[in-house]
Amino acid sequence: MTAILPPIRINGIITRTPINHPSIIMEQITERHPIPSSASRFAASILTALVFVVALNLRAPLTSVGPLLPWIGASEHLNATM
Repeated sequence: MTAILPPIRINGIITRTPINHPSIIMEQITERHPIPSSASRFAASILTALVFVVALNLRAPLTSVGPLLPWIGASEHLNATM
């Protein structure tokens, strides 16, 4: 036999569903974090790919700066604390 639950007010709605019921939990999650559309997922994947390609192209210039750091520090009057 199922116990009758007292009415509960959730987001202004009176219900007899327990707060930890999966349908209530999913409703609360989707209210806070709406499911993105396929167009926004596509745009996000294009942006991620673009950032990855730019990072690959900048790898060589960034690694060539390392040997020049003492010379750059001397010309800019930098010391170890700056």
